[in-house]
Amino acid sequence: MRTKPTKNLDIRAEMRQAGIFIWQIADKMNVCDMTLTRQLRYELSDKEKNTIRDIIVEIKTEAAELVKEA
Repeated sequence: MRTKPTKNLDIRAEMRQAGIFIWQIADKMNVCDMTLTRQLRYELSDKEKNTIRDIIVEIKTEAAELVKEA
């Protein structure tokens, strides 16, 4: 039985809103996507959340640059 995630809802919402997948963030962190998925099962520290937020901004910036070039 699957249940809705209850940890790190703020980070999950930011990823969803930005249209970014866990694997994209994991790639930037140089970890396996399953590793990040498992880490998100438990509440992250503010430092870890800020790292992920910085990566979200980085990915969004890169995507915007690709759109400009096209």
